[in-house]
Amino acid sequence: MDNEEHLERNGRHKGSTNATVKRRVDVVYEYLLRGLGTNAIVDAVKDEHPDWGVRRRSVCQYIARARQAMLDDSETIRKEELGRAIGRLHMLYRLAFDAKDYRPALAIVKELAELLGLHAPTTANVNLHISPEQARAELETRRAKEIVGAAEEITARAAGIS
Repeated sequence: MDNEEHLERNGRHKGSTNATVKRRVDVVYEYLLRGLGTNAIVDAVKDEHPDWGVRRRSVCQYIARARQAMLDDSETIRKEELGRAIGRLHMLYRLAFDAKDYRPALAIVKELAELLGLHAPTTANVNLHISPEQARAELETRRAKEIVGAAEEITARAAGIS
């Protein structure tokens, strides 16, 4: 029982083990997935897990950890989906180009550029204080735009569009 594993010799509670906290965060994560808010989660823990013996403050800490886990999961999923989408676009481009179907190939190049955020911004964002990392990222973005532009031009020429 969770409560018993945290009793010290003098009968007071000590901190939960990492495994116990992880299990509790997983339970709270499920509550969040079901759409429960903070108050509803606190009530659910009180009703469904009285053996936890925790106060609202602890439940709120579990909620914060569960929300962070959701953010971490969503970033991982986003990266996977982005990679999958890019791979599919490359495959479709290759198929269209091999079939000498250049209009769809050009559309795919444009879609890929949009997906990667390579199009010029619609507004100017001037930042005079830029870090070396930001400067490198800006240079890489400009180079990528040039490459996409050249690819679009070559594809258009090959299709007889220009």
